[in-house]
Amino acid sequence: MAENRKGMNCLLKEKKMLKWTILMIALFQMPALAVSPSISGIMENFPGHSLKTVQTLLQLPNLISPFVALFTAFVSRLLKERSSKKRDIVAGLSLLFLTALGVAFVHTAFWNLYIWGAVLGISLGLFLPSTTGMMVALFNEKERRVLTGQQTAFINGGGIMMSILGGLMATTVWYGGYLVFFLSLPVILLCLKYLPDRNKMRTVARYEQYPQKTGYFNINILYYAAIIFLFMMTYSVSMSNMSVYIQDELRIGDSATTGIISAFGMGGGTVCGLFFGKISSKFKDFILPFAFFILFVGFLINAFAHSLTILIIGSVLLGSTISMVMSQCVFSISLYVNERSSGLATSIAMSVAPSLGGFVSPSIYTTVTMLIKDTISFRYLFTGLVSLGLSVILLLLTLLRKKRGLTS
Repeated sequence: MAENRKGMNCLLKEKKMLKWTILMIALFQMPALAVSPSISGIMENFPGHSLKTVQTLLQLPNLISPFVALFTAFVSRLLKERSSKKRDIVAGLSLLFLTALGVAFVHTAFWNLYIWGAVLGISLGLFLPSTTGMMVALFNEKERRVLTGQQTAFINGGGIMMSILGGLMATTVWYGGYLVFFLSLPVILLCLKYLPDRNKMRTVARYEQYPQKTGYFNINILYYAAIIFLFMMTYSVSMSNMSVYIQDELRIGDSATTGIISAFGMGGGTVCGLFFGKISSKFKDFILPFAFFILFVGFLINAFAHSLTILIIGSVLLGSTISMVMSQCVFSISLYVNERSSGLATSIAMSVAPSLGGFVSPSIYTTVTMLIKDTISFRYLFTGLVSLGLSVILLLLTLLRKKRGLTS
């Protein structure tokens, strides 16, 4: 009896440290926020390149990471017992550190940034889906609902850290935002110590915690992945344009100001994430159309802002939607996976959908609005109106899915 109690306490301790390690990894899940304050600096250092070109460059990791994630899921499925989520996470975070090291020494040509953007994309494709896959495998439904909210809160907390440090570093040297990734080293050490390998995973928690779904892949996973794609495509308009909006259009700040605005936005996401568990259990999928409505309000405020105070209010509202949409979609997807489909599902949810959404964002929103009116304020207004339309569509779909008993 005493031995069983001792063993249970040991497992609980291991699970607690696993949880904190996952949350520490979450601090680095939005590395683009560290670099976005440098957009104006990149354009100044490499004249002749347009805003759209720089925005597309910085979205390169979002183009590469989905293919890496899908390839990793395929290889893991092929290797079965020889695959390791821990190995993928450590390798991904190590490449994040390598990106900072590489940019620090090789940054004199514009094409250098494409190289480091590709390395960053491989990094994200390795550690993002593997971290979520480990969370889905090792925590039960109740724990996942709380942990997905906490994870998003830490993602936003990491966004605050990266935005502020990236903005401050960008005022010193134009590539300073990339140097923030050096901070990933302590997290790599945590992963090496506390993340379980494949064999030990079964002693930390049981794979029976997967929902007992039949078949390999549930179509509902694609529904939530599509929502993530549309959300990231729309949300990305905010920060990818903020640096130019503040410095060139409104003329009310510099790169550091952009970082501060972004930090306030992430603060909204952090607060919302901490309360996500309670909100989700009560409102379920109705959080999703509400989040897109808040996107509309946030973009509308920023479109007509003429002071930092108003921009902060709009950015806080925009930032809060990350915790609503990402947390709810990831939790909902976790209800439709089993051990066979977990790798592919988490790759789609955490890499393919958000990364492709972020990548195509400038090609769609920047291209379309430039044809109508080439100002950031109009781009924000246009994006807000699209958000409102998506909110209405999602509300109708959620009502329909509720009638069919599909809301989570």
